[in-house]
Parts: sequence; C-alpha cells; structure tokens
Amino acid sequence: MNQAFKRFVKWVESKEKSLWLIMEPIESYSPNERIKLELLYRDPPYQIERVVGLPFSRVPMHRHPLVDSCEFHLAGEGVMTVGRRKMIIPNDLPFVPIPISHNTWHGGSYVTPVKFLSVQYWLGGTVGPISSDWEGRSTAVQIEKLEAFNGR
Repeated sequence: MNQAFKRFVKWVESKEKSLWLIMEPIESYSPNERIKLELLYRDPPYQIERVVGLPFSRVPMHRHPLVDSCEFHLAGEGVMTVGRRKMIIPNDLPFVPIPISHNTWHGGSYVTPVKFLSVQYWLGGTVGPISSDWEGRSTAVQIEKLEAFNGR
C-alpha cells in the first residue's frame, strides 16, 4: 500500500462510523439482485463505495487485479475470508480497516443485512464500480451489467 493511500485510509478512519452510514450516495449500482454498491466519493485514483447486502447474501471468492482496498465494517453479521484467513464479523466490529491487496482473493457470507465501506486505490484503468474490476465467479446478471459498463 503506497503512502498516499495510507493517508487517505487514515482520513476515512478518523471520521465517525455514523457519517458513512448516513451519507447520501452520488450514484448506486447493483451488480446482482442481492448486493448494491453506493458511490460516496470518487477522485481518481481514489474511490469510496458503500456495499449493501441483503440478509443471507454471499459474495464468492474473487479479487480486483487493479485495486488495492481497505474494507471497513459498518453493520451486519457474517463471515469474511481474506486470503486464507476466515474472520467472524460481529455486528459490533470496531471501525478499523481490513486491508486487501489487488492480488488477494476474498469473499464473504452474511446472515443479516450488511453494510461495509470499500476504500479503494485504483492502480490503473478506468475508475468505476468495484465490480467492474472483478476476477472470479460472477452471476449472469453481474456479467450482463459489467458488459454494459464496459460498452460491449
């Protein structure tokens, strides 16, 4: 993680968790029927999205080859896997960054409605919804929306 991105993550961490829960999104995007991405900030190469999932949502193992990120838990309960590390995510998890490099496979499953903040540093390419830089298993709806985003 480069120093400028570390400072950006520290700035996000210095804000109250409640700010990120109530902030109005600039735009929203749904890569599938259970997950919604809400754009809160974009100034390339940086971006912040709030990820909102319905109860019993599952995000398959995947990675983002062009994005380093730090994830901050906002609400909900479930299990998150980062690399080979499986973490139980309680509703009262502190507001601390979970770093995920562009080469790290990650995913999760959630039993309650879930919200987390994805603070991103794009290493190249067009900055867009985080799901536009996705490597891993995708749903048919997600593939269709990614093709539309990429102009296919």
